[in-house]
Amino acid sequence: MLALYFTAFNSNTKYIHILFFFQATPEGQLVFDKLLKACNEVVWKGESIIVLKEIRVDPPYKPDNCSLIKGGSGGLDAHSLERVKKIVSTVAVP
Repeated sequence: MLALYFTAFNSNTKYIHILFFFQATPEGQLVFDKLLKACNEVVWKGESIIVLKEIRVDPPYKPDNCSLIKGGSGGLDAHSLERVKKIVSTVAVP
């Protein structure tokens, strides 16, 4: 997996960590960026987006493609999954 990670400043002079996955679709990158702003712990695993190590968002990155990862240790529940689905649903896919 080839990715680019860098740190930049936003308008509030806070650090922003940005990750671009070179094989990501534009839609996938938009969803990743939105989730990263809301959750701060978001990574790529292949073509899937992993949120807080416990929720997976698979292509084509729609709310119906969000699921809890079985065997997760953090105790996220259906409420957390619904929150991620809500965030994903706000992304305006071109």
